[in-house]
Amino acid sequence: MNTRKLAILWSVLALLIAGCGNENDLTENTPNGSHGNISEEIVSESNVTYDVPDYLNTDSILPIVKDGTDITLKVMISQGPYYSNMNSIREVYFVDAYDSKTNVKIEWIEVPAESFGDRFALATVSGDLPDIVIKAGFSNSAQQRYGNQGFFLDLMKNNLLENHAPNYWKLAQKHPEILAASRMPSGEVYSLGMVRNSSGSLVASKLFFNKDWLSKLNLTVPSTADEFTNVLYEFRHSDPNGNGLNDEAGLYIKPDHLEMVTFGMFGMGNRGRNNGYIDWDGQNEKVRYFAISDEYRQWVSWVAKLYKDGLLEREYFDFTESKLGSLVMNDVCGVFAYTNLSMLDEQKQNQFTYLNNTMSGKLGENGWFGVNSIGSTGSYVITSACEYPEVALRWADYFYTDEGSQFFYYGTEDVTFVRNADGTLRFSDMVLADFNAGLNSYDGSAAYVSLYAYGNTPTMTKIPFNSADDNRGISLEAANALIADCAIAWPSFTYTVSEQRVIDDTKRDIDSYVSSMRDSWIMGTTDLDDVSWQNYVNRVASMGLLDVLEVYEAALQRSRENGFKDGYYSLDDFN
Repeated sequence: MNTRKLAILWSVLALLIAGCGNENDLTENTPNGSHGNISEEIVSESNVTYDVPDYLNTDSILPIVKDGTDITLKVMISQGPYYSNMNSIREVYFVDAYDSKTNVKIEWIEVPAESFGDRFALATVSGDLPDIVIKAGFSNSAQQRYGNQGFFLDLMKNNLLENHAPNYWKLAQKHPEILAASRMPSGEVYSLGMVRNSSGSLVASKLFFNKDWLSKLNLTVPSTADEFTNVLYEFRHSDPNGNGLNDEAGLYIKPDHLEMVTFGMFGMGNRGRNNGYIDWDGQNEKVRYFAISDEYRQWVSWVAKLYKDGLLEREYFDFTESKLGSLVMNDVCGVFAYTNLSMLDEQKQNQFTYLNNTMSGKLGENGWFGVNSIGSTGSYVITSACEYPEVALRWADYFYTDEGSQFFYYGTEDVTFVRNADGTLRFSDMVLADFNAGLNSYDGSAAYVSLYAYGNTPTMTKIPFNSADDNRGISLEAANALIADCAIAWPSFTYTVSEQRVIDDTKRDIDSYVSSMRDSWIMGTTDLDDVSWQNYVNRVASMGLLDVLEVYEAALQRSRENGFKDGYYSLDDFN
C-alpha cells in the first residue's frame, strides 16, 4: 500500500481505536490496584506524601488527565529523514492514537535533525521554548549547560521523577546504570533516556558470516583471532561465490564497528564503548587509556596487515548501508559487522550466521568492546517553560511499561501488528507492504507506526515489545550468543564544569590525534616501527593524558556512589 494512503488510514483508525486500550495502575504490578489513595495527596513508593494537581487522573496510567481537562503541550522533535520527508508528523500512527489515550493535546514542532541544534539554541534566545524536547539526544554536557542556564527542568527537584514517573523510577532502582548515566555531579537529572533492557540493544555490533560460503569451503564460524583471519583469507581468495572471478569483498565494516568486534581479542575495551578508549586496568586497579598500550599496537599491526592483504575492504572508511546491501545482493560479501540486519530482506538475512561466542586472542582474551550501557540520556527533556511538568513526565513514563512500550513501538494489536503463536510480535502486512514489495526499508515502513527510528526515544527496549531489528530474528540471536561475555558497560559519565572542559578540549584533541595515527598506520602511509610508536605515545602523554585520567577516576567514583556496580551481563537479566 502506498505510504501516503497508509498515513491517511492511520489518522482515521487512531481516533476510532486509541481510546479503547486497557487501563492499568500508575505503576505496573502495583499492589491492591492503586498507587496510594485517590485524593489531593498521594503516597509514593518510598512512603513520601506529595500533593497532586486536581487535573491529574490518579486511578490509572491512562488517561493522564481527567476528562474535560484542556491541556496542550508543545513538543519539539528532532526528525531523521523518514519523518522529515513526511507532510506531517501526524502521518505516524502513534501520534493521534496517543493523543486520544492521554486526553493531552500535543502541538508538534518538527525540526530536521541536521538543523536541530541551531533551532533549539534560537528558541533559548527568543524565549519561545517548547514544553518538551524529544529525540534530540542532548549530551550530558549540553544538559548541564542548559540546566545551569535555567532552560531545563531538574527532574529530581521536589521528587518529580519518583512521584510522576514511577515506572522509570522503578527501572532506575533495578538498574543503577540508568541514573549513573544522567545524574549530574551536583545531583540534578535533566532528562529521561532509552533504557536498553534487552541483549539486542546492549550489544552494539554483531559479526555476521555467509553460511553458504562457510559450508562450501568447509569452514566453521571462527572462535579465535587466527581462525577469523583464515576465514577472511579463504573468503577472499577461494571463489566461494563460484563465479570464477576474484570479486569477493574483504571484511566490510565501519571503523568504529571494527574496533567494537575486535578490540576484545586483544584485551582492550573491557568496560564497553561509551567512553571511547577508556577502560579498566585490572592489574593496577585504575582507569586506563588503552590506545597507548602494547595491546593497541598489536591490534593496529594486525589490522594494517588485513588492509594490506586485501582482507579488509578498501572502502573501509566509506561504509554505507546501501553499499553493504548491494554487496550482499550481488553475493560478493562474506563477512560484515553492524548493529543489525535491517538493510536486508528476510531471505538475505537467513543467508548469514553469527559468532557463537566472543573470539579469543593469542593470550586468551575474549571480551567485547561493542556493548552499550543499559542507561542512556538526553532523549526526553522538560523545559522551564512547561506549566504542567507532572503531565509531561506522565506522558513519557507510560513508555517504560510493557503495555506502553508495546504501543510506542508497534501500535495497536490486529491493526498495526499481530501476535505470533510464540508470543513475539510483528508488524501487520499492511504496515510492511512497501517493505515486502522492495519499495521501502523495514525502518522506513515502521516509521509510519512509531517514532522509534533513529533512536533517542524515551522508552525501554524490553523484548518482545521493542520492534527494532536489533531485537528480532538473527540480530537478536547474535546478541544472545555474546551477552554473557560482555562486562557491564560503564555509562557515559557526567562531569563538573571544570572536568567537562578537560573532556571537551584535552580528550577530544587526544582522541583526534589517536584516530589520525590509527588510520595512517592502517593504510600504510606511516610505518608502525619502534620510533613512530614511541613518538606517538610521548605525544599523547604530553597532550594532558594524566588530567584526562584523573577526570575519569573521579567520574567513575561518583558513578559507583550512585549505585553502579561492575560485573557481567546475563541473559537471565532480560527474560
